[in-house]
Amino acid sequence: IEIELPKAEADSYLTGVEWLADNKTLLIDRVDKTHKRRQIFVAPIEKDKASVFLVHEETDEKWIGGPARILEANPKSANQFVFGSERDGWHHLYLVNLDRTKFADKRANAEAKQLT
Repeated sequence: IEIELPKAEADSYLTGVEWLADNKTLLIDRVDKTHKRRQIFVAPIEKDKASVFLVHEETDEKWIGGPARILEANPKSANQFVFGSERDGWHHLYLVNLDRTKFADKRANAEAKQLT
């Protein structure tokens, strides 16, 4: 199965790829080589075909540091994962709840709730 992410605005690389609990949905973390843009995608795979949806995107004028790029799937729920971010200047963890009924226009329309 080939998964094609939307074209990046600059050279980029993947910092994490992980299966969600259903083993049918990939969680993909992509960062531009400048470390100024981060995008988190989910790619549900159905009938040997993958769709790709943007869940979270952030930019920083200076850089998005390595410790802020935590990404962990909930091992018991196919609709949850945790990520780290310094988007407000401090390192926090966020819980994302996916509502698959709202996947549209290449966006997941997921809510990220700050945990720390």
